[in-house]
This record gives sequence, structure tokens and C-alpha cells, in this order.
Amino acid sequence: MIKLINILTEVGEGVTPYPFKQMTSSPHLVVYVFITDANDQYNVKFVSSFARPDNYNLSFYPGTSIEHEDDKIDVITNKGGVFKILSTIVSIVKSFISKNKNVSGINWLGINSDKPGADVQRDRLYKVYLQKNIDQFPNWKILPDTTMTKLRKIKW
Repeated sequence: MIKLINILTEVGEGVTPYPFKQMTSSPHLVVYVFITDANDQYNVKFVSSFARPDNYNLSFYPGTSIEHEDDKIDVITNKGGVFKILSTIVSIVKSFISKNKNVSGINWLGINSDKPGADVQRDRLYKVYLQKNIDQFPNWKILPDTTMTKLRKIKW
């Protein structure tokens, strides 16, 4: 049986991310945009609450509106380029962490499927791919046994 980690080791290695651009920046909202080879625009959004301004929820979705997710949040985003898209999102997360030293947590929920159990599989894929590619930030760790990907800054 092939495990998810083995697939990522073979397929996820050396994937060049799409070029991306930061479109907005405010204390509670940061949005990045990238365009795929299929000419689809993806938006990667970091949103914090006023109660926890150092913790952000990350979402990404296809579409041309960076302000409104509309109904795009329920669209299946994988059109065959999952590893290049994930590579781009991980690069955006790294950029976001580098530019925002006050950030102590990022939550990333694997959703967008109507198949039973697909959310868990998608979240597992996100966790493994992110863990494999976040090594340049040794003080950031993914918390185990959560229902979503929780990336946290570990205080030494």
C-alpha cells in the first residue's frame, strides 16, 4: 500500500510555484493572487479577528473577486495541478510569515468536496505537504490531531 507521504515525496518534490502578487494588506486582511497555466485566477486570503489579531484563517478559492468569495468557496479547485497550486500556497504562506512577524498562528481548513470523508483526506494532504515544505521556519510547527491544519509559531 502506498502511503500519502510516499506520494508526496515522489510527486510534490521540486514543484515550481506560480508567480503570485499581494493585492491587499491591512491589519486583519491580506490577499494574494496567482494565475494558473489554465488561466484560472486563485485568491489566497488571510483573515484575522479583532479578538485574536495574531491568528489568521487562510482560505483559497478560484475567481476574479478578491473581496468576495461568493459561491466560489464550494468549487472543487483541483483541475489536475494540485501540487503546483499547493506549492504556490505554501510559498504564499512563507511570504506572509516573513512579512508579518506578529503572526503566531494560521488555520487552514480542507474543504470543498461533497464526497464523504474527502475533507479529512484533503486536510491530511495539506498538513503533509505544508509540513514537508515549511522547513525554513523551524520555529513553526503543525499541531497534531486537529480537524484543520493549524500552523503555530513555537515560542522558545
